[in-house]
Amino acid sequence: MRLPIQYTLYYPDRNGLDGERLDFEKIAEIHFEKPNTEVLRGIPLAVEASRIGGSMLTVMNAANEYAVARFLKKDIGFLQIYDMIEFAMNHHNKIGDPDLETILAVEQETYEKLERDFHI
Repeated sequence: MRLPIQYTLYYPDRNGLDGERLDFEKIAEIHFEKPNTEVLRGIPLAVEASRIGGSMLTVMNAANEYAVARFLKKDIGFLQIYDMIEFAMNHHNKIGDPDLETILAVEQETYEKLERDFHI
């Protein structure tokens, strides 16, 4: 994870990464910790979107794309990404079985709603 995190922090620059490369043949076992979902709220938001289904998945994805773009431009802080996703999801009425045209329209509406109505 060091490399993706480094890319995120230094984008668009790519700095060298010191240290040994990961050698899966040397790893006997890997331990995972439960993520702190109070801080990393994207996980429960993604779970909620998947449970709701329909167009909510499009809203979650579009809001994430929009928020990450704002973060990369340094318009918002990292944790505000989750605020934007949550705002978009809370202001959307799910469409049960959207077709492609509807998905694209929902995506555009999500971008416009965040641009117009989300205030930092």
